[in-house]
Amino acid sequence: GMEWVCRTKTKQFKGLKGLIQRTDKGPKKQLICLSLEPDVPLNGSEPILCNGEVVGYIRRAAAGYTVQKVIGYGYAEGHQMEGVEMAEAEWEVNVGGKIHKAELHQQSLYDPKGEMLCL
Repeated sequence: GMEWVCRTKTKQFKGLKGLIQRTDKGPKKQLICLSLEPDVPLNGSEPILCNGEVVGYIRRAAAGYTVQKVIGYGYAEGHQMEGVEMAEAEWEVNVGGKIHKAELHQQSLYDPKGEMLCL
């Protein structure tokens, strides 16, 4: 997770070849933001499903009062995510054995264009 610190173009060090091979494969996990209906009791540690496969777990959950939804952040990880178009995938969260539809957000839920900013 700290590959960005290494100066791979200007410095030679032990393990450089392995680091370059690892970073060329892409990230192992990706932080995602999901929103669910406001009545879903999301607490954290619930499985995240992408196209019916478990790809990670909710790490943080909170009520989004402004957007009228429950918001969950988690990591989608592993080989299950290879070749998946995230925006077009079907996202769900398993809460207490019940599957709830979720919406993936790739921008801010509240004011994604920054029109409400007061500068």
